[in-house]
Amino acid sequence: MQLVNQEILLHVSLIEDVGPQVCGLLLERFPDLSELYALTPYELHEKTGLFLHRAEKIVEGLADTLMLDREKILLEKHDVSLVTVLDTEYPALLRTIHAPPAVFYYRGNLSILSKALAFVGSRKADTYGQQVVNHLIPAVVQEAFATVSGGALGIDGMVHRATLNAGGKTVAVLGSGLLELYPTQHTGLFEEIVYSGGLIMSEFPLLMQPLPGNFPARNRIIAGLSPATMVIQAARKSGALITARNAIDEGREVGVVPGSIFNEISQGCHDLLAQGAQSITSPDDIYELIGYTSKNTRRLGKIPAASNTASKDPLVALCITPKSTDELLLKAGYSYDTLQERLWQLQIEGRIEQNMLGMWCSLE
Repeated sequence: MQLVNQEILLHVSLIEDVGPQVCGLLLERFPDLSELYALTPYELHEKTGLFLHRAEKIVEGLADTLMLDREKILLEKHDVSLVTVLDTEYPALLRTIHAPPAVFYYRGNLSILSKALAFVGSRKADTYGQQVVNHLIPAVVQEAFATVSGGALGIDGMVHRATLNAGGKTVAVLGSGLLELYPTQHTGLFEEIVYSGGLIMSEFPLLMQPLPGNFPARNRIIAGLSPATMVIQAARKSGALITARNAIDEGREVGVVPGSIFNEISQGCHDLLAQGAQSITSPDDIYELIGYTSKNTRRLGKIPAASNTASKDPLVALCITPKSTDELLLKAGYSYDTLQERLWQLQIEGRIEQNMLGMWCSLE
């Protein structure tokens, strides 16, 4: 694809309220996208069937070349790459969904999307969710699958972190621009994902804020990048269920991890199971779902043991007997900020948890 076509498609995508469906229509009607710059609003309306007010907005947007120039400068300055639906490196599975993103931005290794599995779940994930992640992710990493999730707090972050801990590659699909990373608590995680050979990506312009309406669109991409989506803890009204429905609508597989009948963040999972989704209780179930034959049959479902170095973490050892944050400040010798960062990291790794009394407890 010639660079000019990529630039024109980028320009169109930057226009307010012009989404992938309109971009797809324009690509269908105009094999040579440069023709768009010569059209009047009425001519564009006549050739595409778009409402006149929408055609006017597109023509006005294409007249604003500064908008395109600013985005190109940001791409180069921050070393962000761009792919359009016309490019050969565009992910094959994503290309087949309804209204695939016309353009998406990325940092990292795009090639890992050739073998990927999606994992989504609740932002309010608890210790059980972490245990499930720790049970499933190392095994799929061992099979050289990349994991795909949404970069959010809860299950998403646990999946990304567990993948990195197992030496794997992970993909974070964001609901904001790549220069407005969200959530901010995961800024360091996103950098680590890229540094480790993974990928962060977004269909939104680089400076796009994390608006609520962005996330359903983001969820369809998560589902579209994988032959199957696994749901780990999801309430009845949740983004994870939107992702699962997107997968179902695209003819992809959905696997669901059962949870407690008393936990509201498992109710959505149980609804999916009642509707016929496959129950996932082991890596074997995932492989069966996608018709994959494991290369490591003897080791399926076993979680790699923590190294001796990891097991001797002094903070985990202190928490064998429940400790308050103040007690840990006194005994661990960390500053308050460093202690909070370590507690958060160990909690994400599933090595400690905070009980109902606010005390920190070891899970090892």
